[in-house]
Amino acid sequence: GAGQGIVSLSAAALGAERVIMTDIDSAVPALHRRVRLNRFQAPQVQVTALDWTNRSQALQHIWNDLLATSTTPCSTTAATMKPRLDYILASDVIWVDYLVPALVETIADLMHITKERRDSGTHHHLQSSSSSQDEQTTTPRPQPPVLLLAYQFRSTRSDQLLFDSLDQLGLQRKKIALDGENIDDQDSVYMDSQFRKPNLAIWKVWKE
Repeated sequence: GAGQGIVSLSAAALGAERVIMTDIDSAVPALHRRVRLNRFQAPQVQVTALDWTNRSQALQHIWNDLLATSTTPCSTTAATMKPRLDYILASDVIWVDYLVPALVETIADLMHITKERRDSGTHHHLQSSSSSQDEQTTTPRPQPPVLLLAYQFRSTRSDQLLFDSLDQLGLQRKKIALDGENIDDQDSVYMDSQFRKPNLAIWKVWKE
């Protein structure tokens, strides 16, 4: 989850229009205190509980309440679309293997990946029935968010479990260069050398 809230509050300080900080129930009061101490207010920064292993109601709360706008939809199309979520920021959220499947399923929910695609993989999903295709054409979906994952290597097993699970969803991924030297790479960033470590990487993960 959000942990100490540094990533979320930094995003807000850098101008993010709306930030939703999530963690398990017991961490929520401390996150609220940090929001107040840093003088942020709703709706720019909001805090809510999200347990990856029991997430259905929490995600509905995020979509229907926290991300909802006061603007009245001007058409049926606008009314049926979920509010836009641009990025999922996750920093060092994986430390035990058994949480990886729940995290990946939560990412899939936030990226609007269908159950058929999760169960069968990308190839089978592309051959889905005409009724499923009709449903997709009549029910508009927003552009799925991009996941930025700061990941610390801890074990080969965790690595394989995480990336195999993301591949199964048909997601694309790219390791972001942290030296800032490649000016042709729009994703390249500069991180001070004292913070760069061999076992630390930032991954960009997205759905095409």
